[in-house]
Amino acid sequence: MTSAADRLALAVLLALIVLASLGKRPSSQLLGTMLVVFAGMLALPILGARSRTWRVVHELSPIGWVPVLFNLCGPTIVALNPARWDAALVESDAYLFGGLVHAWRNLLGRPDWLTDLASVAYGSFYFVPMAVAFTHYLRKDMAEYGRSILAIQLAFYLPFIGYFAMPALGPRVPAAEEAAVLGGGAISAGLRAFLRAGEVNVLDAFPSGHTSVSVTSLILAWRSLPRSRALFAVWCTSIVFSTVYLSLHYVTDLAAGIAVAVVSVAIVSPLGARLGLDVKAARAKRSPASPLRVEC
Repeated sequence: MTSAADRLALAVLLALIVLASLGKRPSSQLLGTMLVVFAGMLALPILGARSRTWRVVHELSPIGWVPVLFNLCGPTIVALNPARWDAALVESDAYLFGGLVHAWRNLLGRPDWLTDLASVAYGSFYFVPMAVAFTHYLRKDMAEYGRSILAIQLAFYLPFIGYFAMPALGPRVPAAEEAAVLGGGAISAGLRAFLRAGEVNVLDAFPSGHTSVSVTSLILAWRSLPRSRALFAVWCTSIVFSTVYLSLHYVTDLAAGIAVAVVSVAIVSPLGARLGLDVKAARAKRSPASPLRVEC
């Protein structure tokens, strides 16, 4: 018994397996890792049908698979596309946004406290979609949870197309110069260390996934969690701000990320219907019985 979210994640993983196989020298280790992940994705729905604990793990797993698939993109992109689009994105920023880029990255003279706040915002990124989706889950509004999860997945996965087509590192500062150029205190240093250790895929500048997911989460919260609109507006805006301020994205990346968010929200209902999600039920609260699971 699989869900719409399972089916989308499996489709993305199958696409990655195909792409990884197309390289001149496919990595057996990478392909093996992908197959293990594939087996895990197939196993969770089966285990979920056998116990309450595994059912909860299965229903909460879609967001958990995102960083796994994201990092699997890194070596696959390196093997398939040697081009780097940073120079073109720099030109795009200069042409489209002019002095805004410099003003953004040097706001208020880059005080350490602002850099630390931006680092906290950037580091809180994964908690935004979790806060939106899991609020519905805890309320047992499983129809809205299913719709939210699918939209959030799209906001995460659609940028993969840009990563493969236009791989770019972003305006990252060399590690040896980060403290002097970016500033900040222990919080900022901790975030930079975490990114160096945890991000296998660093060719993820265009479009900005932080922006696409944050804006998608804001749209979802605005529609379904009206009492929390101000909270999510400030939270998501601070994340988007941090991406340029911390020299991790070009402004062009953000514009593309906003477009991805709009597309993700626009297509979630028709795509959800094709994947087996009860789209009509997502407009009203449902009973605790989970409509996420549909018969294969």
